[in-house]
Amino acid sequence: MIHIREKIEDLIATYYDEGFFLGSIDESLIDETEIKLDVTLPDSYKWYIKTYGCGGIGFDIIGVGRDGHLPVVSSTEKYRSYGMPIGLIVIQDIGEWVYCLDTNRMSKCECPVVTWSMHDRDGIIFRNNNFYEYLLDSLKEAIDNL
Repeated sequence: MIHIREKIEDLIATYYDEGFFLGSIDESLIDETEIKLDVTLPDSYKWYIKTYGCGGIGFDIIGVGRDGHLPVVSSTEKYRSYGMPIGLIVIQDIGEWVYCLDTNRMSKCECPVVTWSMHDRDGIIFRNNNFYEYLLDSLKEAIDNL
């Protein structure tokens, strides 16, 4: 997974000016997020929000703000009120559906990325094995569309 993270870092460094990132955050905000959502976040997502806070290039990963604001908590709580299962953590809101970390299926400090929608009955749909894969796919797609 280190290899994938290095690819992600290279792409972000190369196209940084095309995106928007809040910047690094204090690790205590990650702890606070886990406590408020009653989950353990995967290591890949923790790395991303610790390093970049939130944001992206052509898409927006919901994360944590430097000012202590926790958009990942408020987004997840909002969708839980619409019936989203506990354990799913919203990382991107597309409108019709959300991309989520499925912390119910945590293994070796990682979990899959899935989609969930309150508008259909398809349930939870698998997207990627982990956040690194999801982020790399999303970055490549966004860069291709620049």
